[in-house]
Amino acid sequence: MYNNACGGILHGMTPDAVQIIAEIGANHSRSLDKTRRMIEAAAAAGASAVKVQLYTPEQMTLQSAAEEFCIREGLWAGSTLWDLYSAAAMPHEWTPELLQLAEERGLAFIASVFHPDMVPVAESYGVPTYKVSSFEIGYKNLLEAVDRTDKPVILSTGTATLDEIGAAVLTFAGKKLALLKCTSCYPAPPDRMNLVTIPDLRERFGVPVGLSDHTTGIVCPVVAVSLGATVIEKHFKIDEDGFDVAFSLDPQQFALMVRSVREAKAALGRVDYTPSTAKYKRREVGGRWLRTVN
Repeated sequence: MYNNACGGILHGMTPDAVQIIAEIGANHSRSLDKTRRMIEAAAAAGASAVKVQLYTPEQMTLQSAAEEFCIREGLWAGSTLWDLYSAAAMPHEWTPELLQLAEERGLAFIASVFHPDMVPVAESYGVPTYKVSSFEIGYKNLLEAVDRTDKPVILSTGTATLDEIGAAVLTFAGKKLALLKCTSCYPAPPDRMNLVTIPDLRERFGVPVGLSDHTTGIVCPVVAVSLGATVIEKHFKIDEDGFDVAFSLDPQQFALMVRSVREAKAALGRVDYTPSTAKYKRREVGGRWLRTVN
């Protein structure tokens, strides 16, 4: 029913490699120089890719102070959605320069899009891979616009039902596609992560599955890899100025996560029952098994 033609979702990555995405998100502080430095730092920390978010406030919400457009709890309580998206939006005109810098530093470049009108803009900039957030996974016009690009796609699943995930996967049948398990809390408590969903998603849909992680630490990415995740997305920061800093890792923390994830992946290895060392052997002597040295 579903297609497993994805392989490595990022260009140049093998199908079983863990691909680690540094999410710039809303930590750019609307500073091009800072965003450049974030990309440089992400590369130095061992990221496989960087991701930006491309939208205008008009594409996200209405300019209204009505109750349903006000944030009442969480990190951004007291703001209207319009004010939040206006302040957090990265100027999309930066994209070509950031894309070039990422590629020069050996990073894949990914852009989240939230409205069909942004897709042709992103295409004009040469965006090579798209991300669709779980809040937009049922936005048919957006999914169809992204599908027409014929580019690789990453879908988050945090607010989606199983039926919505299935419909979205079918929309991109035949494309390079990955699903990300996600808990849409900011920050997300570890006891709400339900990471055992990762192998279930892979079994149900037959595509690579990863984790979009909003916890404050690195335990969940490591556990996710042990459960078969091949993509890890984590918010990234270089200072404490930004809307996402509360659930972002700084360069040192991100580098530790990268090392830990890589070690976890290496430790999984393969099914192997051969003796684990050539130096020590077991030998039967007089009806007893004794350890001897080669």
